[in-house]
Amino acid sequence: MFKGTVIFFHIPKTAGTSFTKLLAQVYGLENIYSISGQRHEEDIARFKSFGKEKRDSYRVVTGHRSDKLLDDVKEPAFYIAFLREPIDLALSSYHYIQQTEHNRHHEEVSKLRSFSDFLKWQSCHGFDSMQTRYLAGVDPRTKPAKKNLTQLKGLRAEQVSAAARTMAREIENIYLLENMDEALLDIAKKLGWSTIPDIGMSNRSVRPPTSSLSAAEVSLAQDIHDLDIRLYEEFKSD
Repeated sequence: MFKGTVIFFHIPKTAGTSFTKLLAQVYGLENIYSISGQRHEEDIARFKSFGKEKRDSYRVVTGHRSDKLLDDVKEPAFYIAFLREPIDLALSSYHYIQQTEHNRHHEEVSKLRSFSDFLKWQSCHGFDSMQTRYLAGVDPRTKPAKKNLTQLKGLRAEQVSAAARTMAREIENIYLLENMDEALLDIAKKLGWSTIPDIGMSNRSVRPPTSSLSAAEVSLAQDIHDLDIRLYEEFKSD
């Protein structure tokens, strides 16, 4: 089995909870260091404060900003991330937030009348092209990022997109969520797993398929998540 550290860069709504559960079954929950989406700066600082022996004891580091610990884990590092079809991700996010009362955006999003309203809300609150944002290190929870990507001061959308593509290229093992079964087989082979745990998908919402969206909804989603679509298509074509 692989002797270094598995680093899972968790982009929201790309099966991260399910994949982390799978990693826990393979390596043991006690051997996983998780970075919270709400307290990522604190969790990163805490890991960096550990002595080398304790840092090296973790077999897996997972979380939305796990890339910040790349230089602090036991080498070699096996870097993993998943990309999801952007319109499907947006639709999934809409229904998940509406159906999840503990989500910090539930109250606000539950008042929206349509998926189109949600797309406009995403754009206004800095949640457009989320996969590009995360890979480029543009966190929507921080203030200048709570703007549409094209409005970021001193950081043009093309620069953000280029940074995301560079980051994605540096992740040696980046997979498309739609090809999860093939991805797990490849990961298991590279990491030397004897078996692949059978787990169900977590945090799934009850939602219609993307094929049910109107032409106007698809067009709006394509406009708002255009950088994610370009990023996704680039990797899909490889």
